[in-house]
Amino acid sequence: MQQDAAAALAQFCAFVKARYGLAWDPAQLPSNDPNELRRQLVERAAAIGKAEAESRAAQCLARGRDADSISAWFAEECMVRIGESEREEIATDADGFVRRKLLDLPRLELTAFERWVLLSILDNAWKDNLHSMDQIRDAIGLRAFSQKDPRIEFKRESAKVFNEMQETVRDRVTDIAFRGRLAPQTPRVAPRPAMAAAGAGTGTVAGALAGAAPAADGGADTAARSLPEQRPQQPPAAAERALAAESPVDPASIPVVGRNEPCPCGSGMKYRQCHGKKPEAQE
Repeated sequence: MQQDAAAALAQFCAFVKARYGLAWDPAQLPSNDPNELRRQLVERAAAIGKAEAESRAAQCLARGRDADSISAWFAEECMVRIGESEREEIATDADGFVRRKLLDLPRLELTAFERWVLLSILDNAWKDNLHSMDQIRDAIGLRAFSQKDPRIEFKRESAKVFNEMQETVRDRVTDIAFRGRLAPQTPRVAPRPAMAAAGAGTGTVAGALAGAAPAADGGADTAARSLPEQRPQQPPAAAERALAAESPVDPASIPVVGRNEPCPCGSGMKYRQCHGKKPEAQE
């Protein structure tokens, strides 16, 4: 993806010239509306016929009929790379290959997209089919209990699963091919630096620490004496017990519990049978 707008526009015009034969100038396009440009390209793609393909095929074959010459012409004029299998086809029938390639040129990207979708969906569907076959193989022996031949049932169920896989692949491929949309790529945001530069005069962390070191050495004793005495941290339960021990409790504020009332501890027993029980006298 081109980050420079001028370079991206020049690349787009080169692509339009190679695929549709339109000499668009990057400095002055036919329209500034992307929808209008798309409409013109669609009309041009529909207008490309056998007559124009024959004209361009004659230009290609005039350079040479060998695989190297035809590959070089397609790379320069159409921005298309010829594969190894296509080079073998050129050696067999150069004229027919060039004409077919030029007729298929407007939908070259769509063909590559369809091939990618088909391979992706077929790969996952084939894995699911193998998993289903393993499940059928594990349970096929139980068909004998219903007076059925396991071998015949295995062939029948395997064929059914395979046909269902083919239908699923066709449905998903056509669904994605007709409903798929290309989404624009969002530029990545550069991560912010983890730490900002410290220090007003020095601009670095080391300089800030170096400038603060003399003051810290000279006033360490004064700062230590000026700080209040701090107690070590205690757990919450220990802190509550220490606070309760330091604060005096007024005996008049403690509620009086009757002997037959429920014990405040929550045990459900009467107070005289729980915490209000008198200790037994020792003999």
